[in-house]
Amino acid sequence: MSRADEALWKRLLNGTRDGTPFVRADAARQLGVLCDARAADALAAMLEHDHHYSKITAVYALGYIGGRKAAGALRACASDPSVFDMPGFYNHDMIRLAAVLALLWNDDDSGLERIADLLGEDRLEAYVHLGQAILELPATATNAPLRDKVTRELLMDRFRQENAAIQGRVTGCMAYFPGAASRRFIVDQLSHMSRYVRAAAAQSLLRLKRSSANVEAVETLLKRDRTAFVQLKAAALLHEPGDPRAVRIVRRHIGDEDHFVRATALDALASLKEPVLEADAAARLGDEHPYVRLCAVEALAAMKRAPEARERKALLRDGDARVALAAARWAIEAQNAVTVAG
Repeated sequence: MSRADEALWKRLLNGTRDGTPFVRADAARQLGVLCDARAADALAAMLEHDHHYSKITAVYALGYIGGRKAAGALRACASDPSVFDMPGFYNHDMIRLAAVLALLWNDDDSGLERIADLLGEDRLEAYVHLGQAILELPATATNAPLRDKVTRELLMDRFRQENAAIQGRVTGCMAYFPGAASRRFIVDQLSHMSRYVRAAAAQSLLRLKRSSANVEAVETLLKRDRTAFVQLKAAALLHEPGDPRAVRIVRRHIGDEDHFVRATALDALASLKEPVLEADAAARLGDEHPYVRLCAVEALAAMKRAPEARERKALLRDGDARVALAAARWAIEAQNAVTVAG
């Protein structure tokens, strides 16, 4: 490893010990994207010493990496996540459940016994927040103890509360309950008052089944919905390679005066991976808002475009730590690609 590459790795590893939870979380997230066993020690230390909810990203990163070091840290975290532990507090329970989920990704059910107390409960808020991730587990006997806790009854009960965040999560979960009743429920949410729930419904409907009727329903949503967020999400979901419609919609919004809309456009751009949009993403590397710069870095990384020398230098010196961390990961990925190609 060159001295430059060592410096990039050091930046990411040091980020897991930053004084700001958001920065620690992003350092762990970027290390998870790299999925390199060299990060296991730093992530395991984060599970042991970080007493904030930020550690859940380290849980997921260790799940992506796998291996004995990761498994041991995840089992310990499932027993005691070392965060605020008022009984039933969903942040505390979510970290424990996430640790078991990360073990199950690696066909390791050894964490289930560590959450026997949670599995004895039927109405945990954490089951709703993590419902979609849990239901994405294969329907096997090993995964059944956890998957069986996310029931339609629980989800429908929680949906009735007036909280769009919960309603969006429930809508996403319905894709994993096949049948006409689930489809009717999801289609109803295409008219929900919240743009976030409408977008979640579009994704859920196509995940349930990408039938002509479901595609048509999302097409109708795209035509009628006036919010940039839904337009971008629906266009990305419907996109086929070479289709210019989604490209036009991204370009319509990528320069919006609202930084959140610009960031959402970059998120859609990342999923499209259309080469014609590369310059549009690169132009946002110098955006005035750090979140937009972060999304621009991640969009270009998703497109497998290596950073130019001047871009790399500027981004690694970015005043926002999260942007600099994303740039470090982007540079490492690009170097790894060159090494493999060589």
